[in-house]
Amino acid sequence: MFIILFWASLLGKIVPVPLSLANTDEYRLKLHKVCEVLGNPFVASDGGVSDDFEAYLIRGGQGELLGKFRENRVFPGEFTTESGEKNAVVRIETPAPGDTADIQFSSGSTGDPKGVVLTHDLGLIGWHLNPLVAHVAQYLMLPKTFVGNPAIWIDKISEHRVSATCSPGFGFYHFLKFAETDRGNAWDLSCVRIILSGAEHISIDLYNAFLEEMGPFGLKRNAIMPAYGLAEATLTVSVSPLAEAFTTH
Repeated sequence: MFIILFWASLLGKIVPVPLSLANTDEYRLKLHKVCEVLGNPFVASDGGVSDDFEAYLIRGGQGELLGKFRENRVFPGEFTTESGEKNAVVRIETPAPGDTADIQFSSGSTGDPKGVVLTHDLGLIGWHLNPLVAHVAQYLMLPKTFVGNPAIWIDKISEHRVSATCSPGFGFYHFLKFAETDRGNAWDLSCVRIILSGAEHISIDLYNAFLEEMGPFGLKRNAIMPAYGLAEATLTVSVSPLAEAFTTH
């Protein structure tokens, strides 16, 4: 659904502001602050997310923002289903090369989140638009699918012979804690050239544990590429050299 909304925004010259939202007050506070920064934005989300955020605003006594949120929220299901006249003429806008692709908000870990106007972005453009432009197959997974069954990440890598993937430290930790790696499956990870890893604290112990666990399935030690970035730098600051095993100091 996110990809559909993103493309709909670009083709309608609407600037999207992607946000992830977990079931914690930290994430709800970020959404609250982003709404304040943007003034009076439309918010597209499913019903569960909307209800949860409304409850958060009610608990905090944020009546004014609650009213704006209720007025401007939209539910993707309402406009992604088939509706209206089938032969209606739809005007598709053509963005210029220098137009804003989206606004990426920083994590807010060092203060209030800051909106960074982007024409490039690692997660969305690096892992969705770049493969699209290069005519490379891409396989996308909902975060909640991975959280519910982390082994499906490796299942699909092996099945589709994926050569490049990515994960923050949480992904490695969650996989090692909850995935069944001794169930006699036929994983073959010899196809994997790159597992780009950033967005969180880099834990060498965690990487080593993952490599030790997945080595018997053909994962090469030089596949993991630790990286550091931040939205203000759009987005990568540093990354390990391709095909070199990471080193520590």
